[in-house]
Amino acid sequence: MPSFSKGLYHMKRTTIWMALFSGACLLVIMLIMFVDVIGRYLFGMPLTFSVELVELLMGCVITFSLAYTTIVRGHIQVDILNQFIGQMPKKVLLILADFATMCFLLAASWQLLRKANSNMNDGSYTQILEWSVHPWLYLMSAAVFFSVLIVLHQIYKLIFR
Repeated sequence: MPSFSKGLYHMKRTTIWMALFSGACLLVIMLIMFVDVIGRYLFGMPLTFSVELVELLMGCVITFSLAYTTIVRGHIQVDILNQFIGQMPKKVLLILADFATMCFLLAASWQLLRKANSNMNDGSYTQILEWSVHPWLYLMSAAVFFSVLIVLHQIYKLIFR
């Protein structure tokens, strides 16, 4: 198996694990919300930490699901022009769209990294659980950056294959 195919194979496997982690985070969010609502309305004892834990986990759901969505090309596309143009202009438009996606994801990863560094220097933590926020942000930044690598791989495939 050539190294190009092997790299794609490993990327796909990694994105599946990231999607599973994202799904597990979503499941935990649902369980927390269920327990919180039952505790609040039936027993008068809500989970005090539910909001901040849901916030952290929702960030993981979004950033870790990006890689899988990217590798299967599941993002929203407007293909009005595709029926009127030839194969080569379609390829050029796809490369431009991928490049724009890559720039956006790179900016998002960079901003998450900056926020993580800032939170680490400030010693930011959650109010109730008193967890450090920066490890979560570093994880999210890495997940988004992995999506950048996938888009870069897709652009390479479009240009050289």
